[in-house]
Amino acid sequence: MKFNSTQLSEIDAVDVVSLRGFPLDSASEYMRKAVDAPYVQVAGKLAQEIADLWRHLPYSEQMRCHIPPFGFAFL
Repeated sequence: MKFNSTQLSEIDAVDVVSLRGFPLDSASEYMRKAVDAPYVQVAGKLAQEIADLWRHLPYSEQMRCHIPPFGFAFL
């Protein structure tokens, strides 16, 4: 599934999820497999700044968040 980062809708918070230890060959499965992984939820202005940075990533470069190994769940 291709994702266009510019199409991220309005958000209220962002979960920043540790993906450390997940095998690199499962990139499309990261967040599903990380359901019990450590995370921090960010809200307010910082969450909006993260979302804005995400919206401005060049197309097809969203996986840069995995180096370092973190995933984002926009809520």
